[in-house]
Amino acid sequence: MHWRRRRRRRRRKRRRRREGGGVAAAAAVVVVVAVVLAAAAAVVVVVVVVAAAAAAAVVVVVVAAAAAVVVI
Repeated sequence: MHWRRRRRRRRRKRRRRREGGGVAAAAAVVVVVAVVLAAAAAVVVVVVVVAAAAAAAVVVVVVAAAAAVVVI
């Protein structure tokens, strides 16, 4: 009976190792999520830059119109 109990304990250790593998898989999932969030953040940055460029274009148009009014 003692030998069988020891073998069962070894099996439990193997299960713990499997759980460790699950933790590694979970860590991989976390990494993937982080990468996706980073990509989303990059998209947001691009959108902000485009919006800023559009705002700059609007400012240029307004200044040009004001200059035209001054010239007139």
